[in-house]
Amino acid sequence: MADGTGEQDSAAVAQVDSVQTEVESFVGEDGTFREGWIDALVPEDLRHLGDYKPIVNVAQLAKEFGHAKTLIGRQGKGIMPLSKEAGQTEREAYYAALGRPKAPEDYKVVLPEDTPDDVKEQYQPVALKDAFQVMHGLGLTPEQVQGVVAFDANRTREAIAKQQASDEAAYDEGMKLLRKEWGDAFDQKMRQANALIEKGVPEDKREGLLARWGNDPDLVRALSKMGELLLEDTVADAGGAGARAMTPDELENKAKELMQKPGYIEGRLPEATMTRLQKEIHSLYEQARKAREGA
Repeated sequence: MADGTGEQDSAAVAQVDSVQTEVESFVGEDGTFREGWIDALVPEDLRHLGDYKPIVNVAQLAKEFGHAKTLIGRQGKGIMPLSKEAGQTEREAYYAALGRPKAPEDYKVVLPEDTPDDVKEQYQPVALKDAFQVMHGLGLTPEQVQGVVAFDANRTREAIAKQQASDEAAYDEGMKLLRKEWGDAFDQKMRQANALIEKGVPEDKREGLLARWGNDPDLVRALSKMGELLLEDTVADAGGAGARAMTPDELENKAKELMQKPGYIEGRLPEATMTRLQKEIHSLYEQARKAREGA
């Protein structure tokens, strides 16, 4: 009785011949792969494990396999570290095995939806171009790049928020100081400063000026004084005069001026004049005191 060994050998030989014929149909005589070789020769369940498109011939495939053997550890050790003597080709293979994309522009970064627009603007692909070049050269994976950029964007966000809070605190402190100094004249003084800005600073430059210097009391004082002179010239040109609120210092100085009238200190003025001046001086000091207490 025949044991079937001969038939099995024939079947095996036929299978080998079939595979050889299929391989030869996708590999030229010089070893160059023909179109469709990946679908024909690479098992479907392995195609997602690597990018086979750049491989153009058998020699390159063997080279890639050799690099893979030097990089992939055995017995579950995973990807082995690069040696100090590793060349650029070996490094490229190592980074590819880790998952680094082929080109820097292949990195994609997504920031949280609530990221402020002024922060997002700093992390657009165009703005990150140089950073992507550096990170690609270091072999970073997309996940690593995402983590680094997200961390830096959050740090930028916190720095901007901290600076804004500092600016607001400085502004509040400056306004508090000026309110105490100007008393009831505060609103008028601020209008004078704003009038000068509106008249002398181009509209597209005002926001930048105020953002940089708007919390500086010395600048606001100077602007207010120049605005006051500007408004006085405007009133004079119109032939009229307008009532002006006075600061506590101005109220006290006015009272001192009245006290310097000849005869007041000695009490030699007519009784009615003395009474009127005393009431006016007292009123001026009282207004100054209330203005300071109310600031």
